Amino acid sequence: MDYTVPAHLFQQADRVLVVWSSQNQPTTEAMNALQESVKNHVTELHMENLERISHESSALSAHERHYSLILCGWPVPLSSGTTSFELLSSLAPCLKPGGRLIGRENVSQCDNIKKMIQLSGFVEFSQ
Repeated sequence: MDYTVPAHLFQQADRVLVVWSSQNQPTTEAMNALQESVKNHVTELHMENLERISHESSALSAHERHYSLILCGWPVPLSSGTTSFELLSSLAPCLKPGGRLIGRENVSQCDNIKKMIQLSGFVEFSQ
């Protein structure tokens, strides 16, 4: 399995937050491959555990408007139903104006996740 992120998603000046889930049990190899594939293309990389964000409302408070890109669901895609309104609402303030959130989740239908994305304040959605 390829755990890297395509280089075309990055800009050299990007400050990137990667949100990963321990429920998907990523291996050390996967986490290292992910870090290497990102840090060589961006200014700053920060890794954050999804479960920590979910349980500690202040986990991201120091990062308001800090990131130009948030990757959610790397190195392993999130389980179906993981991307919630609450998660998206906690990630949105971390993005700079014009920032991007790129997520990966195993889903059978995109309608519900698209609705949650729009309700959370994101204005553009593509598959």
